[in-house]
Amino acid sequence: MSQMLFETAFLESESLQGHAFLVLWRNTPKSRTDACPYCRKRHLHTPEDGHRSSHCPLSENKKLTLPHGITVHAFDGYIIKSRTLVQTEARTRDRG
Repeated sequence: MSQMLFETAFLESESLQGHAFLVLWRNTPKSRTDACPYCRKRHLHTPEDGHRSSHCPLSENKKLTLPHGITVHAFDGYIIKSRTLVQTEARTRDRG
């Protein structure tokens, strides 16, 4: 059990149309994601950030309960976010 808490300690979710999805980060819009907690692989998605279907080769709908109590499911997909885009948006906000 402590292993699962360690694995999910830095994961986050985001709500989209009232449904919670795992946030899966990548460094740039064209890079692979960080290791997926559902299948442990690094996925390659289209450059746009946002909701994407799962690329996980799973036969069952794995679920994760995150530290803040939200449960997310593999078959629902995930929200892809690029660190470089988030950092650029933050710098733009700070200047404005």
